[in-house]
Amino acid sequence: MLEELPVSLRRLLALRQFAPLSGVDLSELAMVAENLVEVRLPAGTRIVTGGTRMPAMYLVIDGRIEAGGEVWEARQVFGLLEVLARRPARATAIATVDTRAYRITAGDAREILEDNFGMLRAMLRELSTQVLHAGGTRRFGLGSPVAPVGPRMTLVERLIALRQHSPFAGGRLQALNAVAQLLEERRWRAGEPVLEAGSTPDTVIIVLDGTLRTRGGDRPIELIGPGDSIGALESFAG
Repeated sequence: MLEELPVSLRRLLALRQFAPLSGVDLSELAMVAENLVEVRLPAGTRIVTGGTRMPAMYLVIDGRIEAGGEVWEARQVFGLLEVLARRPARATAIATVDTRAYRITAGDAREILEDNFGMLRAMLRELSTQVLHAGGTRRFGLGSPVAPVGPRMTLVERLIALRQHSPFAGGRLQALNAVAQLLEERRWRAGEPVLEAGSTPDTVIIVLDGTLRTRGGDRPIELIGPGDSIGALESFAG
């Protein structure tokens, strides 16, 4: 019965089955469908060589892709993180059985996300949820140094601090300015709780000076210092 439907409608129905796209508005999902190419990958096909840039992401319809001990099967997206982060593939990827997939080039994928905030938000929510469920770190940033902190930071100092925080390093000035104006500077005494275990954060905390220590549950203790932040994954995941 599905075969009798128009190709565009079949693609929309298929895209709804992929977790990162399940919450996307239909109008935005249609833009993705228009840029997809269905490909057939015979068993043994090399999709990408480890250490090279991902030219596209693959939404697996059926079959199996393996890379570095990881597996992608039906309704999973291969290459999503590498395309979004503009990073090379960590390992060579092979279609280990005959595989069908929707292919969208890296350039088209990034352009669609830049023009459709609703889709970007839905994908961030899904990716954040996956990282949290997998037990990934709740810390964002790479321990980058931040600007010296005075009694109160000026708008310019906030912009400088954001630029030195890795998630914002490549941001456009206009967008960073909007974020900087929304920042609220807070101070905590040593030993004072910042977030309670089990609570749902509704804010992102970027550490400018000092150190936060996380503890609770079966998660390992993490130290969050200047240049790092906490609460981003939980806020995105909702």
